[in-house]
Amino acid sequence: MATYLRAVLVTGFCVVLAACGGGGSSPSTGPLTLSVTDTPIDPNAISDVCIAFTGMTVHYASQPDVVLDYSPLPSQVTSATHCIDGVWNGMMPVPPVRLNALGGTLTAALAESLRIPVGRVTWIRLQFASGASYVQEATGQYDLQCPSCDVTDNNDGRGFKLNNTFQVTSAGLALTVDIDLLKSLHKDNTGYVLRPTARIALDNTLGTIAGTVADTVITGQGGMLYDGTS
Repeated sequence: MATYLRAVLVTGFCVVLAACGGGGSSPSTGPLTLSVTDTPIDPNAISDVCIAFTGMTVHYASQPDVVLDYSPLPSQVTSATHCIDGVWNGMMPVPPVRLNALGGTLTAALAESLRIPVGRVTWIRLQFASGASYVQEATGQYDLQCPSCDVTDNNDGRGFKLNNTFQVTSAGLALTVDIDLLKSLHKDNTGYVLRPTARIALDNTLGTIAGTVADTVITGQGGMLYDGTS
C-alpha cells in the first residue's frame, strides 16, 4: 500500500508541474520593438512636424488586444528625434516626436523590447494626442489634427491603424512604420490635417541607400545645384 501511495503522489506532482508551465514549456511572450520614420518633406516650407504619440494597440487574430503606453527613457528623447530644446527630465507627457527629421537610419522607437504575447498580429494602431501635435512653419505654429484617429465617446481605442499580419514568436518582432508625410499632411483654413498614409514592415526587410550624383547629371536634367542656402 505504501508503494502505491508514493506512485500516485509523484504522478500528481508531475501533472502540477506541467500545468504551471514547467518541464521546458516554450515562452509565452516575445519582445516587440516598433520604430517610426518618415518620407521627407520640403524643409523650406515646413520646419517641424511634431506628433505627440501616446501609445499603441496590438490586435491579435484570436486573443485579447494588448495596449502599450509610449514611455521612453530620457536618453531616448533628444532634440534630433523629438520637438524639444535641451534635455527631457522624464516627466510626462513625452515631448512630441519630430517626425519630419527622421529618415534613413534615424528613427524614433515607440516601443523597445516590450514583452507581448506570442501569436498572430493582424493590425496595430498608433495613438497620439491631437491637441499636443503641431506643425511649425516660418510664419508660425499650427495645430495638427487627425480626424480619423481621434478618440470618440464610443471608441477610446481609435488611432492610426496599420493593417498587416505578423507572427510574434519568443524571439520577438521588430517593425518600422514609414509615414509618408508628402501624402499624409494637408492644410486647410483651420490648420493642418493628417490623413495617414503609411506602411509597416519587418526591420529585416528594410534598408537605406546613399551615394553621390555628378553635378553634370543634375544640371543636364535642368536642375540647380545646392549652394547651402536655398
